[in-house]
Amino acid sequence: MTHTSPPEHDFLDGYALERIDYRVRQLTPKLNMTGDWDDLRHDMIAELLTAAGRFDPSKATRETFIARVLDKFENDILRKHLRQRSHPFSAAVSLDDSLMEDDSFEDQIAVSDACDQEGHELRIDVDSLIEELPTYLQEVCGLLKYCTLTEAADELKISRQTLYRYLEIIREHFAAAGFDDFPKA
Repeated sequence: MTHTSPPEHDFLDGYALERIDYRVRQLTPKLNMTGDWDDLRHDMIAELLTAAGRFDPSKATRETFIARVLDKFENDILRKHLRQRSHPFSAAVSLDDSLMEDDSFEDQIAVSDACDQEGHELRIDVDSLIEELPTYLQEVCGLLKYCTLTEAADELKISRQTLYRYLEIIREHFAAAGFDDFPKA
């Protein structure tokens, strides 16, 4: 089926820019960025405009399409960041700076690998717990990866009170699995 993509200026509206800005605010601390968030924003805009040509309204809503494009971009950039952290020799390092460190390279790599392995195992555990939930709660978890509570409630077409009840069920599920410190809304 052939579809026509919306013109770029129509696709990049207030909603899309709001989603991008929200994700930039979420990603900046994860990537240890201090002031270069504007570059990240421009990269997301470019990614969304590039993907706009693939948008097919018969397959997804525009909002869902935007969310998925930004999900993929975010996952790719986080994966790249983790790869750089776990392979410190792939980046240029001053030998003078590295020799001044208290820990040896081997100790630094061991700590980095342990942290990466721990994070990977935690993601697998969380994904498994989410998969055990009913479909409607899995959808809530998926939306909360990129939406605020209000936006998730609007997207699901439910009240915030209903969303809070769903979150309580999700928290109980996580607590029963040993994740007692699951964040509260």
